[in-house]
Amino acid sequence: MSDQKEVLMKRLCEHVEYIRGRIQEEKSKVESRTQKDSEILKLRSGDQLVQFNIRQQRRERIDELNELNRSFYFARCELTIDDGAPFICYFAKFHFIEEGISSWVSPIASIRFEPPGNVSYTLPSGEMIKASMLSVEHYTIVDGRVLYFSRETIETPKQLIYQEKITKRKSSFSLVEIVEKMEKRQDAIIRANYKCSTLISGPAGSGKTTLAFHRVAYLALAPNTAPMFPGNSIVIFIQDVGTKKYFSSLLPELGIRNVLITTFSSWAFNILKIKEYKYIDRFGKNEKEKDLFEYEKLSVLRLGEYGVYKKNPFLLLTEIYKKNLSKKMYGLFLEQKRARFLDRFDLTILLGSYLNKCSINDRERILKVLYSLIVVDEFQNYLPEQLKILKSFLSVKTSAMVYIGDYSQQVRIGTIRSWNEIQEVIPEEANFILGKTYRNTGSILNYIKDLGFSMDIPDYVEIGESVEEFFGSEDEQIQRLEGVIKNLGEQTLGVLYTDEKLLNVLLQKFGEDGRIHILSFVQSQGLEFDVVCIIGVNRSMFDCAHICENEERVKELKKIKKDGLYIALTRAISKLYVFGKEGFPELS
Repeated sequence: MSDQKEVLMKRLCEHVEYIRGRIQEEKSKVESRTQKDSEILKLRSGDQLVQFNIRQQRRERIDELNELNRSFYFARCELTIDDGAPFICYFAKFHFIEEGISSWVSPIASIRFEPPGNVSYTLPSGEMIKASMLSVEHYTIVDGRVLYFSRETIETPKQLIYQEKITKRKSSFSLVEIVEKMEKRQDAIIRANYKCSTLISGPAGSGKTTLAFHRVAYLALAPNTAPMFPGNSIVIFIQDVGTKKYFSSLLPELGIRNVLITTFSSWAFNILKIKEYKYIDRFGKNEKEKDLFEYEKLSVLRLGEYGVYKKNPFLLLTEIYKKNLSKKMYGLFLEQKRARFLDRFDLTILLGSYLNKCSINDRERILKVLYSLIVVDEFQNYLPEQLKILKSFLSVKTSAMVYIGDYSQQVRIGTIRSWNEIQEVIPEEANFILGKTYRNTGSILNYIKDLGFSMDIPDYVEIGESVEEFFGSEDEQIQRLEGVIKNLGEQTLGVLYTDEKLLNVLLQKFGEDGRIHILSFVQSQGLEFDVVCIIGVNRSMFDCAHICENEERVKELKKIKKDGLYIALTRAISKLYVFGKEGFPELS
């Protein structure tokens, strides 16, 4: 490291230590002023509520300081305004105004992506501030440890001051530049106008969901939008209850609380006050029967005849299905009724019937508040009727919908094909398409490409371990899986099954191991694991002969199955295993 770089690195490390000390001082000060229950309860009842609210705010500030101490600031800009004296701005996840650290949602924070020179930012009042940026520094600092440091000034181009080894090409800025370009674009998306529906789309691994969550945080925290987006008026719809814990941890880390994170089924059960029944994704003895059942229910749903709502959900459903389902499928429905299950088609019909008699004021009464912001993750897997229902609970004051997903990753029958189906308009300036960010190894990507999937593999992707295939009986596949688990260590393993007949065996043998996540292809959408084992592969995976009388449905179902396989193959970060009775079917 050159003398100049050593001086810069020393300055940064000293400032990091100073700020960490100041964070601890501030934290101690806030803690000392945070009253205990016993102290608050001695006050008059009217004062108690005020003090409980103040205490909650102080506890949240302590959480912010703890997070600031861990993740620290990530940029430093030296500025002058109107040829005045230079001043320094630091940017972090949370503010520490006393030390010149601003939050990433502040108006001035947008300049951190600009090169040195003339810059500007806009205040909430609409006033534009023009400044000259003399230098900009970017950091990655975790727990007080500097992992990355670059600097750029008006006189000198970007310099790498320090970087822990993150690629095999330390002298190159290629990966860093890719990240910086993505961040600048992401910042523009996060700060985009809220007064319209927004679409954030892109392939698996492009960071769609993380970006959308940052947009939620920005709208709830930024001075000019926070009053319109209180946490309790925001709802985020996710695909699966199993991912709720993960998603629920993201927003508090960004300083957002009280946001409802739910699935469509859980939300519908709550709206309809259903407690005696359970949700099932698909009902039937096997995949073929489930497909046929869903297609017949879809046809009934598309009739739009919701009937008169009844408190007992199966009274209405029986009335509708008895006259519209085939004899065989109606018999299957009666089995479902005895098992006390409801699926997405049932819930959509029930909600449609229930809401037919509800005005906008009724909807506000049902929820206690109309939603200022509705976020729908993996929107492409929703029925258009479901999305229409969600939109009907949106406040006209904001009209803020955020759709996350990709039409090319549809893995459910009957889902939305066009925005026209729900009378939705996505303005060009609110239609954001992200590129692929490859987190899989080159070996995995080449394996996927060799199967017949279209894929451009960048040269910076690390090759990694080869994909391992094994074909044998079900028992032999399980034995191979046990061998993988034996050498797993602390890594996470996604076991993705092709047929639900395998599910009980897998849960019985491996369900208690916290490292192992046993999921269908559909359930794995949006998740990633260190290691993935696809189990139960066979040449009849894409068989659609059971619906051969309908060419359009055969085409749809084959695409769904192919998209599901692509999703499963791209869940592995470092190692992929493929086990089955035989190889994959032709993908054409």
